[in-house]
Amino acid sequence: MGLLTNNVQEWHPAGKILREKCRRAREYVKEKGMDMVRLALGYALSRKECGSVVMGMTEEWQVDLAVEVRDKGLTDEEWKVIEVLRNEERFFKNEEGWDGIEEVKKFWEGEV
Repeated sequence: MGLLTNNVQEWHPAGKILREKCRRAREYVKEKGMDMVRLALGYALSRKECGSVVMGMTEEWQVDLAVEVRDKGLTDEEWKVIEVLRNEERFFKNEEGWDGIEEVKKFWEGEV
């Protein structure tokens, strides 16, 4: 839903803390000369426990990127950046993800 892209929508249900962590992560990745969309996609596609990954694409370059990452994976340097993002408090260490979002709780409880 765009938190790990450069086009975060105002209507996104994530709270302020998660939005701020994502903003910091985007800046860090940019400072490293890398593309956050590429890293997020590569990480998602690498997760064996995910049976599918749903991506919204509006432009041809996005499809090309998805195919490239699927076929070639990420570089060692990109994986090092992902490890920093996953293991530092200022980014995503101990992040609850969707668990703290009320609309998600309602969905899983069958209220939506």
